[in-house]
Amino acid sequence: MKNQFIFAIIFISLWYSCVYKTEYTSVPHSKIQYKLLAFDSENARKPQKGDFIYLSLYSNNQKPLVTHKIWVFEQKKNKWINPLLKKVQQGDSIEFKIPRQQLPDSLKYSQSDSVLNFFMKIHKIQSPYEFQKELEYQQWLKDRELSEQVDLLNYLKANNIDYRYFTEGIYLIPLKKGNGKKAQKGNTVYLHYKGYFLDGKEFDSTYKDGEPLEYRIGDPDQVIKGFEIAVAHLSEHAKAKIIIPSHLAFGAKGSSTGVIKPYTTLIYELE
Repeated sequence: MKNQFIFAIIFISLWYSCVYKTEYTSVPHSKIQYKLLAFDSENARKPQKGDFIYLSLYSNNQKPLVTHKIWVFEQKKNKWINPLLKKVQQGDSIEFKIPRQQLPDSLKYSQSDSVLNFFMKIHKIQSPYEFQKELEYQQWLKDRELSEQVDLLNYLKANNIDYRYFTEGIYLIPLKKGNGKKAQKGNTVYLHYKGYFLDGKEFDSTYKDGEPLEYRIGDPDQVIKGFEIAVAHLSEHAKAKIIIPSHLAFGAKGSSTGVIKPYTTLIYELE
């Protein structure tokens, strides 16, 4: 038992010394020296020629010099840092020092020191294909955001819904007047709802299984923001139709299930 304990201590010590380097290591074919501060073993990925590397650079006093800049690995204009980038992986945080004369002028934060220290974080590494796909996705998001606004305006016009129904960022159209009190923060409410898109396609309903939604007003991460705004304006036994733009629903990311796409306006009928 004692021998096993000693072996475990030795193993942990060796592992720690391998992962968290306390001494600088020289980069081959370069005057750069570096040491690893932290890493991400789950998402580790080394750059390949032509890959896009998202990184941030900080001076030795933690002043940001470059934030989430994209570097192309082994591109000639980045030759001063390419030898170091061969040693890093996605998720790494490192400290390195380099002769000032090897740096581009924009990174020479000190004119008095011949060797400058930096901290670097590798946020993400993408292949050219992945980079192109992300650009296409970002453009799709921009188009989607614009089309949401157009689709919403067309829906409002077609259904004669104007500013009179606008409140706190949502459109609330009463369908049945309530005869009770309004819910307050901390109250537990029970309600039925049907959710659908602007084209009328239903995506959710409590009527199918007959069980109402139960949640406590004010508790975080229970319902989307627009839903809670609407409930606060309704009294007991009331029924209403609410139109919730995406910034008060699932926003630019959409729902985690993928049912609700990014920048999607939602409609609910609730009681």
